[in-house]
Amino acid sequence: MDGKAVSSWLYPTNMPVRDYQFNIVQKALFHNTLVSIPTGMGKTLIAAVVMVNYYRWFPEGKIIFMAPTRPLAAQQQEACTKVTGIPYDDQISFFGTSVPPAKRGEYWVNKRVFFCTPQIVEKDLKSGVCPGSAIVCLVVDEAHKATGNYAYSVVVRELVSMKATFRVLALSATPGSRREAVQEVVSNLRINRIEIRTEDSFDLRRYTFQRQIDTLVVPMSGAADQIRRQFVDVARPMVMRLKDAKLIYQDSLEFLTPFMVHSVRGKLRDSGMNHFYGDVAALHKMALMYESLVLHSVREFYQEVQGLPDWLRGPNAKPPKPLVQWTMSQGYRDFVASLRKMVIEDRDFVSHPKLVELEKLVLMHFTDAAEALGAKAADESKVIVFAKYRSTVEEINQLLSKHSPLVRPTTFVGQGKAKSGEKGLNQREQLAVLQRFQRGGYNVLVSTSVGEEGLDIGEVDLIVCYDSSQSPIQMLQRMGRTGRKRAGRVVLLLAQGREEGNYRKSQSSYKNIQSFINKGHA
Repeated sequence: MDGKAVSSWLYPTNMPVRDYQFNIVQKALFHNTLVSIPTGMGKTLIAAVVMVNYYRWFPEGKIIFMAPTRPLAAQQQEACTKVTGIPYDDQISFFGTSVPPAKRGEYWVNKRVFFCTPQIVEKDLKSGVCPGSAIVCLVVDEAHKATGNYAYSVVVRELVSMKATFRVLALSATPGSRREAVQEVVSNLRINRIEIRTEDSFDLRRYTFQRQIDTLVVPMSGAADQIRRQFVDVARPMVMRLKDAKLIYQDSLEFLTPFMVHSVRGKLRDSGMNHFYGDVAALHKMALMYESLVLHSVREFYQEVQGLPDWLRGPNAKPPKPLVQWTMSQGYRDFVASLRKMVIEDRDFVSHPKLVELEKLVLMHFTDAAEALGAKAADESKVIVFAKYRSTVEEINQLLSKHSPLVRPTTFVGQGKAKSGEKGLNQREQLAVLQRFQRGGYNVLVSTSVGEEGLDIGEVDLIVCYDSSQSPIQMLQRMGRTGRKRAGRVVLLLAQGREEGNYRKSQSSYKNIQSFINKGHA
């Protein structure tokens, strides 16, 4: 420790000083702190200031910034360097296999500031390559992931077992979806102070812009509703068999969630009715497929139905007899054929009423912007559409591409393969897409959850959430992409019924968690 340096701490004055950031930094320098502030309100600056002070105070100490993905870690390195001015010669970033272990050993000795995924840090601590005792500051981005045996939790446990003395700064838009999850994050990261702000907090309110949040409830209709009713009829015999056995009380797939069906398995074990296991497994699969249909799209549902025979023959499958029988029936073949005719052969088929509303919203956004602000300003406006499934992202992209050049969409997806076998985007390709979107080459980003967490996507005027989530973390991350530097709008497309309920639960859960933390229970 540098005795002279530690008598003071630095805060940048080359940018506007925001009270809430200054106050949080003041606490985070001297306490293991969980910082929960809305997306886009400057968590990175808080981290950078804490890091640069530990860099000054401990000339021999190591500082680690951990982020869950390579693009996020790389982005944070760039942002932190701009704020702190820490020399690049003292920094290094590790991602996956980008640097071999032997070379990493050299860097752990010679460098001082590290930007890594947590899996790399975990591996190097366990192998002895990383000198745990030298670590003085650990920054954990997207800290809500620090549950169970996720690498964040393991890294902290390893450092504690080495008797390392280090400061923890944990960052998250919201630390968890449930009270138990919040407490687990706090315990796993050895947090002893929580600094939480919402958009209504007195010291943050004046830095936020108006964000209009609209919910649009969309009833099932047309061909999609016809398919839904057909599938409900197909599942009815399986539903009634379990109802007659008093294992469930609903008489239609419409009123059953996958969780409700899954919970029946416990009843089977307790009541000695294991001969119903196949029926329950079959109905659980059908409940999942039904959700794909009513919440997402007929195309996603078609992929599920068409892939059933392969799923039943899978290496780890225990084929439920009722489902096997259905896939071998003429009724199944007719059902798949009718779906194929709609989804594959009809180029104009729109596979969910929400897609119709989405198309209207995006077109209206750009035409209204052109009328109100002029063609140039409208051309610079940006939209993000979030959807859960890769197939839905592709379908939305195709739908909006018809309106080029007014609408210039692109997809933003993870690295894994889609069900169709199509490759995802590697991390370099993801960064290239984001850069082109920021520069205006694209004006609509159609994204899976990979676009929700942390990445600096730039200023966005409209967010459309094609599907809702019961997770308040996911919903907050989506909404936080607009209203950062100017007023923005969020539109939630909710399928009537089940998805409406999911959204209400997420809102209620978020309020409960905020109240729980603010009362000091965590």
